[in-house]
Amino acid sequence: MRLESVALQEEKVMEWKETLQKSIEQSLIPLRAYADAYEPYVALMNLNIDQYIKDFEKTEKSIEEVRNEILMHIKEKDKL
Repeated sequence: MRLESVALQEEKVMEWKETLQKSIEQSLIPLRAYADAYEPYVALMNLNIDQYIKDFEKTEKSIEEVRNEILMHIKEKDKL
C-alpha cells in the first residue's frame, strides 16, 4: 500500500488556498486601520528629544517664538 502526496493543483487544495488568502486579506483590514490611527504620531514617537533640544538651543529665538513653540507642544500633547 502506497500513500500518494497531495498536489498543489488539486481542486480542494486550490479552494483551501483561496479561502486562506481571503481570510488573511480580511484580517489585515482592521490591522491597517489600527496602524493608520497612529500615523499622526509617528514623527513624535521618532523624535530624538536630546537632539531636538540641542537644535532648539542653537538658534536664536525671540520670546514670542519660544512661547509659540511651547504652545504648539502643549496642543500636540493635548491631542494625545
